[in-house]
Amino acid sequence: MCGILAYGSVIDDPGSEIQEVTIDRIKAVTPFKVEFARSSRYRKGAPTLIPIEDGGSKVNGIVHVLEKSVSESEAADMLWRRETNQVGSGKRYSPPVNPGPNIVLIEKLNDFARIDVVLYTRIGSNIHPLNAEKLAELAINSAKTPAGDKGEDGISYLIAAKKAGIVTPLMPEYEKEILRQTRAETLEHAIETIRDVKLILRAYLDSWLSIFEDSRSGIPNLIPIRRSLKVNRHQLSYFEKAVEEAEKSTQFEAFVKLLDSKVLKTDLDRLSKQEERRRAKQSKARKESGKKIEFSPIEVWREKTARLAAKRFFRNTGTYVNVWKNSDPNESGLIDLLLEKTEMRSSEHIRLFVFDGFVLFDDKKQLTQIDLPVGELRVHSEEELKTLLMLPQSNWHDHVQEDMLEKLPLWHILTVREKEPYRGRVGIWFKDLLVLPVTWLETGDRKREADIETIGPMFLCLGDSVNLAEVVHVRTNVFDGAPVVVRKRNDYLPWDVFDDQGNERPRRRVERVGKDGVVLRNVYEAWTHVNALAEGGLLRYPTETYVRALMNWHGGGTGIMEIFVGLVTALESVLTPESAGTELAYKIAIRGASLLAHEPEERSKALQLLSRFYKTRSQIVHDGHPGKEDLERMINNALLEMTQHLLLRYVFMVYYGMDGHLSTWALPSPEKLRQKGKRPAAIRRILDAAVMNPKLIISLEEKLEEQGLKSTQQWKKPFVKV
Repeated sequence: MCGILAYGSVIDDPGSEIQEVTIDRIKAVTPFKVEFARSSRYRKGAPTLIPIEDGGSKVNGIVHVLEKSVSESEAADMLWRRETNQVGSGKRYSPPVNPGPNIVLIEKLNDFARIDVVLYTRIGSNIHPLNAEKLAELAINSAKTPAGDKGEDGISYLIAAKKAGIVTPLMPEYEKEILRQTRAETLEHAIETIRDVKLILRAYLDSWLSIFEDSRSGIPNLIPIRRSLKVNRHQLSYFEKAVEEAEKSTQFEAFVKLLDSKVLKTDLDRLSKQEERRRAKQSKARKESGKKIEFSPIEVWREKTARLAAKRFFRNTGTYVNVWKNSDPNESGLIDLLLEKTEMRSSEHIRLFVFDGFVLFDDKKQLTQIDLPVGELRVHSEEELKTLLMLPQSNWHDHVQEDMLEKLPLWHILTVREKEPYRGRVGIWFKDLLVLPVTWLETGDRKREADIETIGPMFLCLGDSVNLAEVVHVRTNVFDGAPVVVRKRNDYLPWDVFDDQGNERPRRRVERVGKDGVVLRNVYEAWTHVNALAEGGLLRYPTETYVRALMNWHGGGTGIMEIFVGLVTALESVLTPESAGTELAYKIAIRGASLLAHEPEERSKALQLLSRFYKTRSQIVHDGHPGKEDLERMINNALLEMTQHLLLRYVFMVYYGMDGHLSTWALPSPEKLRQKGKRPAAIRRILDAAVMNPKLIISLEEKLEEQGLKSTQQWKKPFVKV
C-alpha cells in the first residue's frame, strides 16, 4: 500500500488525481525538518514549505493513504504532476540523473506511519536571505497578483499552514512582518486589504475606461494621439470632461474612502493632528485680536485631502493619459504603489541643479561623477534621468523643454536628495497637467538664497566657469502635489554650442577640480566648517552676494552697476568684520591686497585695484553712476577673479585658524573663533596679522597648494589693463 506525505498545501489540496484514489488520511510528523524556503513560480513567488538541512523544524503533516490498486510508480507520477502543475496531463515522472536545485524530486519513506511506502517531494531552496522580512515581501507581492484572487498567494498559503497546525521557527516573525507591512491586525485582514485595493482600483479603471471610450467616440475628426509628451490639444477639452465625469462616479468615491481608511490612514492621521494644532494656534491668535474664526470639521478637511490625493495619484502616475491613449494602465504597478509600506512611501525631494553646460576633466580624463558632501555632481544618461524623475510624460507638458531629457545628459548636474514625509494638501492642479503652485512657500521649495550651502562652495571653487541655469524640483510621492517644478535661474542654456563636427559640446571645460574632484570636496568641507561658526551661517551673506552677482553676470538681465556693487560688497562683508568704523575703503584695500599676495609689487598692484574698485562702488551707490570707469572691463579683467580668490583665501584662513594651524601671534586661541562675542575681533586680528607679516600668506599659499587650489592669478600679469 502507498501513501503520500503532505506537509504543505497538499494537505488540503492534493489535486483531483490524488483526491480520487485517497481512502484515508493519517496524521503524522515529518521525519525531516521543513521551512518556508522556496519561492514558487506557480504561486507568483510565494514562499512555500520544503525540506531543508539547516534550520527549520519537524512539523505536523498528513499521509494520504491511497487505494491498494495504485502502484508506487503511479503514485509518484500523480504527486509529480500535482507539484509541477500538470494534473491530468498523463505525463510520467522520470527521476533525473543529475537533478538541479529547481527540479522536483519524489523521495520515498519505507514503513512510515504503518504504510509500506510513503512518497513526498523535495526541491531546492531559493530564498536568500532566508528571513521574515524577505518572506513577507514575497508573500505580499504574490497576493497582489491574480494568484491572490484564487487563494494561491503566500498569505493564503501561510493561513492554511497555520490551520493545519504547522509551526516552523520563522513562522511567528514571518506573520508579524506581514501584518506590519500591510498595517493589518490579522492575516485574513491583510489578504482582505490587498483584495479590496485590487477590487476597488479595478472597478474604477473599468468605470472610467467606459467613460473615456464614450468621450472619444464623440470627438469629430478624431486625430490619433501620437507618442508625445502631452495629450493632443485637439482632444484636450474632451479629455478634461471625461476625467471630470470619472471623478464624480461612485467608484471614485470608493477609491477616496480606500485611501482614507487604509492606504493613507497613517499619513492622514498624522496630517489631521498637524492641522488641528495649526487651527488651534490660528484661533488663539485671532482670539487675542478680538476676532473669531470658523473652521470646517476636521473630518471634512481630511476627506478633501484624501480626494486631492486620489486625483494626484492618477495624474502623477499618468494613468488617465495612458487609458485615454488606449495604453496599458499598468494595474499591477498601481497596486504596488497603493500597498507600499508607509515608511517606503516617504517622499524623496530631489533637486537637480542644472548648470549651463560644463564638463569636468582631470589628467586629460573626463570625470563622470564626483561625490560631494551635499550630493553628487555627475553626468546622467537619458535613461537615468527618466528613472530619476519617475514621472509620466504628461507632466512635462509646457513646463520643461520637450528635448530636455536629450540635452541634460551632456552636462554635469548636481543631484541633491532629501527625505521628507507625505505633505498632504500642497500645490494645485489644472486639468491633467501640472501648473505652478500657488506660492513657493506652500510647496516648501527653497528660495534661491537657501541653496547657498549647496551651490556656494562650487561657485567659489570654479568661479566664472559656473553658471546655474535652472533647478528642477522633483517629489517622488505619487500622492503629493506639484511633483515636478522647474525654476529658472538665468533662463539660459547654451544648447546651440557645437564642435567642428557639428556635435553639441559643453560651453566650458573645467579642469581645476582635482583628481576625482578632491579639490572641490576640500572646498565644500572648509566652507561648511567655517559657515557653521554662526547660527545663521557665517559665510551665507558674502557667498550669496558673490553667487548672485556671478549669475547675473552670466544671465545678462541685470544692470552692470548692480553686478559690480555686488562683487565689491561681498569683499566688504569679509574684509571688515567691524560692525562700524572709519577708513573702510583703506581697510578693504590693505587687507584684501595682503590676502592676495605676499610680494611687495603684487601687494601694491592689488591695493591700487581694490582701492579703485571700492571708490567706483561708492560713486555708484552715492551718485548713481560709475563716472568714466569701464565696469565691464574692470569686472572681466580683475574684479571677478580677485573676488573669488579673496573669498577662498578668507575661508581657508579662518578654517585653518579653527583647527589651530595658525601661529599664536596671528590667533592666540582658536576657541575665540567659536565664541560669538569674540569672533569679530579674532577675525580682525587674523586679517591684520596678514598685513603685518607676509609669512602668514606664504604659509597659507603652501596649504592651499596642498589642497590643490594653486592657480594662476591673471590680475597679477603686467599686461592686464583695468
